Amino acid sequence: MTDFSTEVRARLAAATVPGPGEDQAARAVRGVLRARDRRRQRLAVSAVAAVVLAGGGVTAIMRTSAAPDVSTPASNVLSESSSWPQRGQFTGDTRLIDSSLEAWSRAFPNDRAANPAVLFAGSAGGSHGGLMTVVVVLRGTDENGRTVVAFATTPLEDALPSYGAKVTIRARQVLDKPLDSVPVVGFVTTKPLDGEQFDSSFAFALTAAGVSDARIVSSIDDGPATPMVDGAFSVVLRQGAGRWNTAALLRGRGTFELASGVTDVVARDVKVVKSDNKLMIDGQAAVGDLVITGSGVVGIVAAGGVIDTNLDRLNELQAVDGTFDGTKYLPEPGKNPADGSSLVLDHFGSALVKISVGTIHREAGTWQVTRSVPIPDGVEGAMVISR
Repeated sequence: MTDFSTEVRARLAAATVPGPGEDQAARAVRGVLRARDRRRQRLAVSAVAAVVLAGGGVTAIMRTSAAPDVSTPASNVLSESSSWPQRGQFTGDTRLIDSSLEAWSRAFPNDRAANPAVLFAGSAGGSHGGLMTVVVVLRGTDENGRTVVAFATTPLEDALPSYGAKVTIRARQVLDKPLDSVPVVGFVTTKPLDGEQFDSSFAFALTAAGVSDARIVSSIDDGPATPMVDGAFSVVLRQGAGRWNTAALLRGRGTFELASGVTDVVARDVKVVKSDNKLMIDGQAAVGDLVITGSGVVGIVAAGGVIDTNLDRLNELQAVDGTFDGTKYLPEPGKNPADGSSLVLDHFGSALVKISVGTIHREAGTWQVTRSVPIPDGVEGAMVISR
């Protein structure tokens, strides 16, 4: 198998650096994600501030109304696509590229350098846990010949990338179509690396050439994105934002999946189908798995692959300072949530996973729950998470 670095060096000297991309001022995301269920509806929401009702379980969210330009030599790494030209101020940093390729080879030795390309090498556009972050976006293929995009990160120190062991593969995205037909790639990771001083999720996206109106949306947080530079932008989100509740949104084109962090909790893709008036799992799942869409909780897998959609089942997940009773939410005595607050399951097997349940409204002296995901007849883009 040809080594990535060897094949990339064989393609040196042919390419030129494209002109700077069009900057676009960041706009605050205002949307509750209607993601992989393929539905077109999207609920408008305001910025959110978290108020914890349950120390270990359910959180109520009350609704409230330029990277450094480091000169580098002309890029020597080839990107053969007009839709995906090489971009970023560090594309000419061969030491950074070599470190990224070596990190990819170590993390995923079965991926190989067929038509290798560096799509992006530059600042993520903002601070990540107090450290400026450099992102390198690489293209190759996996052992089955599918296009793979890998994302490496490294700290930006003294206006220059860190090299060697500090370069880490954060995510890997396998595409089901040619790269030229994909308008955006990206990743979201909820688990920090050892030594990183932050406790938030981090998302990064890179758009194809000519795509400018893009943002990252999450059903549990609306974080302001950094300005788009060379097609790249990033956002720091509330911890618990991950592949299961976060996606890239392109105006007029819908949402697009982001890759999950390589160390994040695994969310497996499944279908939800209706049979004999019961919701059933079509895909790999076990009794007790949580069934979700990008918008929130659907239910819990019961015997025979049946999905129990009763909110009461959420009481069994862990000790919480509040419980569900049918469509009612009973907060811990002494707690006084605001009308319209959102309920978020703090974790399901991991403190780094948060899933939207719904919103609460005061009716006849009780808190009624309006679910984030109305009980569907079926969902193609569902996921399951195991405890």
